[in-house]
Amino acid sequence: LSKDTYKLLNTQKIALFKKNCSFINFARGGVVDYTALENSINKRDINHAILDVFDREPLDKKNSLWQNENITVLPHISAITNSNTASKIAQDNINNYFLMAKLPIFVDKTLGY
Repeated sequence: LSKDTYKLLNTQKIALFKKNCSFINFARGGVVDYTALENSINKRDINHAILDVFDREPLDKKNSLWQNENITVLPHISAITNSNTASKIAQDNINNYFLMAKLPIFVDKTLGY
């Protein structure tokens, strides 16, 4: 994250996304303008978002992202990236969550992440 990438994905850039796409952010929270993203989701321009990182963590319990049925908030479960295995780990974690409501064992619900 740098001054050049802070909120890089803003209203103007998000408007360029293919309509009805899905969005995943495992990168840096500051790269996304979450207000712009949620507005786009609410307008149904973006179908769904999976978010694992935020400007401030843990994400405030009152944050509207928690309440949006078209946004999945993950508890910062990304790990060190190995290009040979990272996609499989993310896929397994997402599938386990959606299919079995199972979070990875290193999630501490009392901390919120």
